Amino acid sequence: MPARRVDGLVLGGDLLLASCVDSAPLAHADPPVTAIDLRPRGCRSTSVRRGTLASAT
Repeated sequence: MPARRVDGLVLGGDLLLASCVDSAPLAHADPPVTAIDLRPRGCRSTSVRRGTLASAT
């Protein structure tokens, strides 16, 4: 990441980082790393069961 700073890019602004794995240390990294949940169907079915999803389209 130091090379990106030398290129004039602002980490967390011009350049964002994402990971497919979530962990507490990622949130405290410099720059912070966003985690992506790769199980959207499971999230949706949980929302439907809880009644938090307006429509099941």
